[in-house]
Amino acid sequence: MEKQDIQKYINNFRRLFSSYLKPNVGMQTTVYPFDKGAVIVIELNIDSLNKDDIRTKSNDIQDALKRTNLFESEKKEDVHNFVGTNIILVKNKVVFIKDNNLSEWTLSKVEQDIDKIVKPSES
Repeated sequence: MEKQDIQKYINNFRRLFSSYLKPNVGMQTTVYPFDKGAVIVIELNIDSLNKDDIRTKSNDIQDALKRTNLFESEKKEDVHNFVGTNIILVKNKVVFIKDNNLSEWTLSKVEQDIDKIVKPSES
């Protein structure tokens, strides 16, 4: 994934998601790119500045997840062949695992991702 596509997604997410947050909540984003996508960790904090950090590319998804320090270090055999976007909420963080398909990085996908976070499940 190209850095400019990742940054555009983050900028659009921040712009649209901020309307759901109190005015003094900042978003600090850390991106862990890997060979077939990226892990994006967005940390929400009161009275913090917005900040983005795109780390060096990991070899694979397991390495990227390990580098976040949010998950157990056991082997994650089942995450080799994921597609699309997976969203995980961990404490004050929103974690996205996205594949390299450009359709996962569009403005309309940002809107869909936000809807999955803020609206109750319809299932």
